[in-house]
Amino acid sequence: MACVAIGASSEALGAVVIQNTPATADGGSTVSETNWKALLFTSGASAGVVDSITLGLNPPTGGSLPASLSVRVSLYSVESGVPAAILAASDLMQIEMSALRQTYALAYAIEFSLQPHTPYALVVSSDATGIRWSNNSGVQPVASDGFQYDGFLITEDSGSNWVTPGAMSNVLLLGFAAIPEAEWSSVVVGAGLCAGAIGLRRRPGRADTSQ
Repeated sequence: MACVAIGASSEALGAVVIQNTPATADGGSTVSETNWKALLFTSGASAGVVDSITLGLNPPTGGSLPASLSVRVSLYSVESGVPAAILAASDLMQIEMSALRQTYALAYAIEFSLQPHTPYALVVSSDATGIRWSNNSGVQPVASDGFQYDGFLITEDSGSNWVTPGAMSNVLLLGFAAIPEAEWSSVVVGAGLCAGAIGLRRRPGRADTSQ
């Protein structure tokens, strides 16, 4: 259960702040327990929450459809240009996949809090079965509302080493709801109370790698 229980207030205005749709390729970046891919971005001027994430997804190499596959998204801080500390993570979410090049909205499971003008990494992983984060023919994501797209990184060892991938760009739609400044102080207090629980989360993909 996510500890970031700070849903956007009725006064908040939602917006799509980073987008790269639709999915136009049958392949994509393979993500699994140990193979992750990160979208790097810098937040805008307003504090708030990521209240929706839409990903283009395909089955792993050799996979057939229909299929029930899993995906996890995590939010990391960024230091020296790479994902550093995990801030929050979703559970593994089941995707019922019936066709290629489809997009899947994950809003029901996501609420990541963002501070203003701060670099973050949105990390996508899966389980041992794996899944592909679909491509958009090399078209780079476009950022708006003060957000900045900072690139992609990949890792094959659960985040120990990150490298820049080729020109491949992955399909995503990132929704953001700003929280009025007067309400942000109460959000920060609530997030502080939850910090211990967040710190106890296992990093995505780590659970079985020691076996």
